[in-house]
Amino acid sequence: MTEKKATLNNLKEAKEKAEESNRLKSVFLQNISHEIRTPINAIMGTIDLLKESSEKEVREKYYEVLRLSGTRLLSTINDLIDISQLETRQIKVNKSNFNLSEIIANHLNVATPIAGKKNNKIVCTSQYLHTNTMLYTDKNMLTSIFINLLSNANKFTANGIIEFGSLDEHGNIVFYVKDNGIGIPENRIDVIFDQFVQADSSLSRPHEGSGLGLSIAKAYTEMLGGNIWVESREGKGSTFFFSIPKDEVTTTRTYINKENNEISQLPNHKILIAEDDKLNYLILKKIIENMGITNILHAPNGLEAVEMVKNDTEISLVLMDIKMPKMSGEEAIQKIRNFNTTIPIIAQTTFAMPNDRDKFIEIGSNDYIPKPIDKNELKRLLKKYLPAHSTI
Repeated sequence: MTEKKATLNNLKEAKEKAEESNRLKSVFLQNISHEIRTPINAIMGTIDLLKESSEKEVREKYYEVLRLSGTRLLSTINDLIDISQLETRQIKVNKSNFNLSEIIANHLNVATPIAGKKNNKIVCTSQYLHTNTMLYTDKNMLTSIFINLLSNANKFTANGIIEFGSLDEHGNIVFYVKDNGIGIPENRIDVIFDQFVQADSSLSRPHEGSGLGLSIAKAYTEMLGGNIWVESREGKGSTFFFSIPKDEVTTTRTYINKENNEISQLPNHKILIAEDDKLNYLILKKIIENMGITNILHAPNGLEAVEMVKNDTEISLVLMDIKMPKMSGEEAIQKIRNFNTTIPIIAQTTFAMPNDRDKFIEIGSNDYIPKPIDKNELKRLLKKYLPAHSTI
């Protein structure tokens, strides 16, 4: 009877856990539906309003709505991709040497204007902002952790101060992001890093976001061999800490200036855009024309792209879409490499999984940029790969 009772209790407990899991996932799906539909609704509504308005100032406001809504929608999609990859264990740690100081400076530069829109001030107290420290870890995972924690702090803070810094402790670097926002109720602190749970908390309801940022940050921190934790008082603010092993290469004194994404005019280059979607081609074409390059060729499929590169030796660089009719971008890259091993090829695609970049480089592209295209990233890549004797 004792054994039977224990079995029944275990079954009851398992049933309750399954029901709770299903309930939380339902709430999560409702939240995700809201996070997708809300910016789409704003985008569709703004497009209609733009048709009716001819005033420049009003149109500028509508353009800002489109930009913010698109950014919000992309953030939700990125969170869904990240959590899916984590659950299926498709994300692998890819360590490399990189400049930690530049990473921190970049987050400071990017977060400052975003925080300013809520009258928040970003302060960085990390010693690594001013030292040229080379670190050996996964750059993309570390960047994602910073983005999620800084975004989370800004989301729950208004007219306040957000500080991020670091300290060395027992062979680790401990980073922290501190805010004086609304804080976390004591009974929620133990669950905020769990998947799906945050989407059901009272904290997330008044604020936009998928509710997955902290669980993604936790997973990445642990994959890097570290830990993440939080100290918080409701109404007083929160401090999130995360540690990673301090696999340091070298340190020299320097000062990191704000990154300059500007690029000088490049009128003497000929660029081939291989893209089957006409709208995406026109967007790329306009971005490049704004840099002073007007000699732009268009190939609507991989087959034509291969022939154009073969017959025109003046082409300086190829922007290659991957999914195209007649011949895919992957096959086109491989065929081009059979007769031209030097022309820079940048894969530009909606395939944005963590291992996609390595795959495209392995088949012959020089680099990779995901869609939607970030114009500053595109400028950086063009500056990197166009011939050194150009007017850069």
